[in-house]
Amino acid sequence: MTRDAAVGIIQNRLGQRTNSEVTTQIIGELQLAQSDLELEPSLPWFMIKSVTENESTASFSTETDFIRELQEVSGLSVVISGQRLPLVKDDFDYLSRQESLTGTGQPKFYSLLGSTYYLFPVPNGVYSFTKIYYATQALLTSNIENSWLKHIPGLLISIAGERMARYLRDPEATGLFVQDIQVYRKQLLDADIAHRTAALEAFVGG
Repeated sequence: MTRDAAVGIIQNRLGQRTNSEVTTQIIGELQLAQSDLELEPSLPWFMIKSVTENESTASFSTETDFIRELQEVSGLSVVISGQRLPLVKDDFDYLSRQESLTGTGQPKFYSLLGSTYYLFPVPNGVYSFTKIYYATQALLTSNIENSWLKHIPGLLISIAGERMARYLRDPEATGLFVQDIQVYRKQLLDADIAHRTAALEAFVGG
């Protein structure tokens, strides 16, 4: 679903409010709803991103769309002969005090401070690293379909619609949007669980 299609649905549910001022406000609410969702403690599968690049320095930056690392996998791996070897994450002060990690060699540990990865030991050459993280999605500044509108459009529409209904002092519409938010949040949770466990189900019971 595109942004403008989402705007049209909200306009219709607000009683055919199609004037330009309301349209602009709805677009702003869609953008704000997305930004708020991407700050929540639990993020969905479709925000997971993997980037591989070559590095040879002791530290390098996260991607510009980086939000945070996943809990279930290492956020940084080194790729050796096509094999992904996860690095162990630990506290920067602790790693920097380890004599065994001084000098150079194949990185085995890392620390993430702010937007910078620090490698231990320092690479002794050029290595290929894979970053896995939650990434911000394309903001709805134009008539596009981003991941939110592709996978769970009802949630974004309902949150933006509820905020617009409150602004317009429409309690009936507000209540309906609140009900929809609850439905779509459960739908997103169920879809996320299904997506993350699908590949594991074949191995249940050995």
